[in-house]
Amino acid sequence: MKETLTKAARAAGEIQKKYYQKEVQIESKGDKGIVTQADKEAEEKILSILSEKYDYGVVAEESGTTHNESGYYWVIDPIDGTTNYSRGIPFFVVSIALFRHNQPEAAVIYQPLTDELFYAEKNQGAYLNDVQLIKKEPAEPVLIDCNKGRGRKAKEKYLEVLERIPDKYTDTVIFGSSALELAYLASGRVDCFITYGDELYDVAAGILIAREAGCLVSNWRGKPWTPEDPDLVVAPPRLHNELLGYLSGIG
Repeated sequence: MKETLTKAARAAGEIQKKYYQKEVQIESKGDKGIVTQADKEAEEKILSILSEKYDYGVVAEESGTTHNESGYYWVIDPIDGTTNYSRGIPFFVVSIALFRHNQPEAAVIYQPLTDELFYAEKNQGAYLNDVQLIKKEPAEPVLIDCNKGRGRKAKEKYLEVLERIPDKYTDTVIFGSSALELAYLASGRVDCFITYGDELYDVAAGILIAREAGCLVSNWRGKPWTPEDPDLVVAPPRLHNELLGYLSGIG
């Protein structure tokens, strides 16, 4: 599994590098953002490599959703952070996860500019370029990664969360790629991740990588996260429980 996922992610990363900071065709997807030629080519390459060995369903940002009787399906974002990518901002990744019965089983996130490959399998730990990731409880102050999906409701929830976060925390950040942000959480660069309104393919791989590094994953009410939940909080256990107190009562 790791060999196939790594091969697909690195191949897609090569396509990202080929077009990065060059003139590239960009199309609008309306309220779903934009898509570039690089997104399309990278997704085609990922699907081609995965299908050589596995016959599973697919949930992909550009080509849509297909299911089969296996119960397994790939969740693919060929470029998470397309807006950043299209503007030459170096915060974007390849994100691929394998789900079974609506929970992640394996995942890879790849940042081609830094050659950082984050990988996890269920109950097998999380790794960055073969070095195991173990997320520790942060010492004060805490750096909050607070993200949001598209649309007015997501914006309203985002602003309400910011109002609830105590001033004792250093700051809030947003990189424009949920997959990258969850990888950064797993590797200790930020301390927690809060979002509302992300699509499944934005967070699918990062959820498993952060969980396998030692984080708790839930909706804002503390219930186990499912793909149907628009709200998500991911953090090491003590901080996770503290954050739930601040998020309590947000619709």
